[in-house]
Amino acid sequence: MVSIHVQSVDQLKAIKLIKGKITDLDRMKIEEQKKAVRSGYDMEIIPSDLATYGGEAKKILDDLQSRNERMFLVTVLFLNTAKTKQELDSAVFQTAGIAQKFNCTLNRLDYLQEQGLMSSLPLGNNLVPIKRALTTTSTAIFVPFTTQELFMEGDSLYYGLNAVSNNMIMADRKQLKNPNGLILGTPGSGKSFSAKREITNVFFTTTDDIIVADPEGEYYPLVEALGGQVIHISSTSKDYINPMDINLNYADDDNPLGMKSDFILSLCELIMGARDGMEPEEKSVIDRCLPLVYQKYLNDPKPENMPTLGDLYDCLREQKERQAQRIATALEIYVNGSLRVFNHQTNVELDNRIICFDIKELGKQLKKLGIYDKYGQAVLDRTLRLAAATWEGENNSFSGNILMGIARIVVAYGDTVRDDVFKDHVGRVSVKAIIRAAKERRPGALGYSEAMIIEYNKKSKFRLSLKTLYGGKAMSGEDDFGEE
Repeated sequence: MVSIHVQSVDQLKAIKLIKGKITDLDRMKIEEQKKAVRSGYDMEIIPSDLATYGGEAKKILDDLQSRNERMFLVTVLFLNTAKTKQELDSAVFQTAGIAQKFNCTLNRLDYLQEQGLMSSLPLGNNLVPIKRALTTTSTAIFVPFTTQELFMEGDSLYYGLNAVSNNMIMADRKQLKNPNGLILGTPGSGKSFSAKREITNVFFTTTDDIIVADPEGEYYPLVEALGGQVIHISSTSKDYINPMDINLNYADDDNPLGMKSDFILSLCELIMGARDGMEPEEKSVIDRCLPLVYQKYLNDPKPENMPTLGDLYDCLREQKERQAQRIATALEIYVNGSLRVFNHQTNVELDNRIICFDIKELGKQLKKLGIYDKYGQAVLDRTLRLAAATWEGENNSFSGNILMGIARIVVAYGDTVRDDVFKDHVGRVSVKAIIRAAKERRPGALGYSEAMIIEYNKKSKFRLSLKTLYGGKAMSGEDDFGEE
């Protein structure tokens, strides 16, 4: 056990003490010079310790007077315990060896064991008369002053040990300035175990709701053991979630349909895979259909009156505009085709405190309907290693566009994107240059995708074709690699 006692010294007393020491050293230096003269030696030849100590004392005095340093009396105690005297002697010897390695000398407290024990206890009393004078800078090198501890009260969770002090890290994400977190590590280092441990801690320590998106099917056994709801989503699953579900109490204002409209527009845009986003006419058509689709439920909010994608599809077919027919055609595979798993009423309970969405068997096309493929696991592993941005919550923000741009690159090109080339070629480009190039290409995340691919292709043996980004369609006015 290590105990450190630090006692501050009044500044005037400290300066007076150092001046007194300097005077004593000067007197000793004069005595040595007199001895040298009497013995016939050069008076400049004096013991090296006097020269060293004199220089250090003058430096300390300068620090105290001109560098805003203070003086502290420090006592460092090492308490060794063992079951036998032999083990105790071995522990003392090892401790002394470690100290000697760093040019420090430890004094055994012979006949002062009781004072040493009482001083080692967390009572704040120093009964040991051995003290060392140190300045602020020298005192600050000790562990309590060189490590930032994170130990919060309340619903705090265990996040490991401080690498410097070995104290526990206890934190409540909700009270931190940034509540988000990432678990990074090499394969087999325990990332999944850490996530499961945190899920368990949150479940038993707090009353928070827990939502788990499980892309590899490794978390649902834990959720089942905790009594949670597991929802298996796949093309053959009997668990259904209706993307048209609306909560009338979701919005703070009196228009929950407005909040839902934004989601449906994003959903349709993702399904259609529009190169430059949806056209204003297409958005207007969808916005016109939504009140008609939800009218029956809003008049009589019963679960059976909740609309599905099929109702939106039928409403679009009834519209005369060609844009409506185009949107309906894009929806058809998810309504009447082989990917109609999302065209059902929700038949699972979503009011459980802990819910796990098992999407391991969810196909690539169906993942387009989930936020998970838009921002998540399908691209998360590589995106986090390639992107240096923070999600700000706005689709048109720089970080939102850069993350979506990289997500589109990874989805389109897969493992053909080489991380080392991406880091070397794209990582050296400034943020302003990427923004400027993206705006010159086209609006939104696609502009950022193209800008990053063009930088990736420069002086690269592993060039990527822009056609792949758009499903093999040719680009007008430039070659396959974005060059005019």
